[in-house]
Amino acid sequence: MKKFILAPYVRVGFLEGTLHFGFGSLRQLIVEREMQDCVLDAAVFLKQSRNMEEIACFLEGAGHAKGTIQGALDVLLRNFLIPEGSYDREERHSRNFLFYALSGAEVEKIQRIISSKKVAIVGCGGIGNVVGVMLATAGVGEFILVDNDHIELSNLGRQIMFKEADCGRYKTTALAEGLKERSSLAKVTEIKEFISKDNVHELQNVDFIVLSGDQENIVDVVNTFSIKHGIPFMNIGYIEDIAVWGPLVVPGKSGCCCCKEHLVSFNDLTQDQIDKCKEINRRYQAPSTGPINMIASSFAALDIIKFLGNFGQVQSLNTRIGIWSHDLHIEKQDYSLNPSCEVCGSLQKVK
Repeated sequence: MKKFILAPYVRVGFLEGTLHFGFGSLRQLIVEREMQDCVLDAAVFLKQSRNMEEIACFLEGAGHAKGTIQGALDVLLRNFLIPEGSYDREERHSRNFLFYALSGAEVEKIQRIISSKKVAIVGCGGIGNVVGVMLATAGVGEFILVDNDHIELSNLGRQIMFKEADCGRYKTTALAEGLKERSSLAKVTEIKEFISKDNVHELQNVDFIVLSGDQENIVDVVNTFSIKHGIPFMNIGYIEDIAVWGPLVVPGKSGCCCCKEHLVSFNDLTQDQIDKCKEINRRYQAPSTGPINMIASSFAALDIIKFLGNFGQVQSLNTRIGIWSHDLHIEKQDYSLNPSCEVCGSLQKVK
C-alpha cells in the first residue's frame, strides 16, 4: 500500500482562532476546533511515512470521530502529502520537486520531461539572459541560442549574464558559457545570425521557441513558422515600463499572435500621417532596465516550465500579460482562437 509523508513545504499557524494549514495559494482555513485538532494530530503523525489506513487508525485511536477523520484526510490530500522517498534534500532539483508537488504532479516524471526538452532562445539580450539561465537551472537539456549581436558596454546595466570582459564577444557565446557553468550536462548550440525567413528553418527540431528579439517583423516570422511546423513559442519583452509576456502559442490548441488585433498599424492613415509616424519612430530607443526585464522573464519562464513539464496552470495561454511597474496593475489582452485568422485559421479548423 502506497505510503506518504507530510510535504516539507507545509507550515501551520493560528490567527484569531482559525488554523491556517499551509500557506500560499494552497492554504486551508480551519475554524472548527475538533477538525483543527484532528488535522494537527495527523500532520504530526505524518513526520514519518504512513499509508492512509495507518493514518485513519491512528486518528481513530486518538479519539477522533469518523466523520472528522475523513474531513482531515480530505484536507491532507489537497497536495499536502508527498509519496515516500520522493524528496531528497541533497538532490539537485529537490526544491523544484517541492514546487511541482504543490500542483499535485508526479515530480520525478516532470523532471524527466523537462530534461528531455530542446529550447531555442531567439534574442540573447536582457530577456534571453534571464529566461535562459532559469530554464537551464530547471534542467532543460538542450538549447539553441540565436543572435548576431556583440556585447556592448551599455548592455551590462541589464543583461546579467555578461561581464565587462565580455564586451565585443558574441552574446550567444557568452550566454552559452554561462548556461554550461550552471548546467554542465546541457547541450548548447549557437546560431550567430538574426532570425529571418531565410534561416528560421534551423529551429525546426526544437520543442519550444523563446522569442525575445527586436528585429522588424520577427514576431510575424516566428509566429508563421510556429504554426506551420507545430512548434509552441512565446514572445517576451517590455513596453517602456511595462513587463510583457505571452501569448504562449500552441499550434492547433490555442490562438496565435495574429488572431487578435492589439497592435498599432498604419491601416486607414493618410500618407502624410504615415510619413510623420515613421519619422518620429525612426529615432526611437527603448528604455530598458534589469528589473523590468526580470519581471517579464521570470513570469514567462514559470509559464514555460509549467508548459514543458505539463503541470499547473499556464497563465499566458491565449493571453498577453503586462505588469505596469509604475502602479503594479496587470493588463491582459485576449489572443484566443479566431477561426478567420489568416495565419492559423485553417489549421484550427482542421483540428
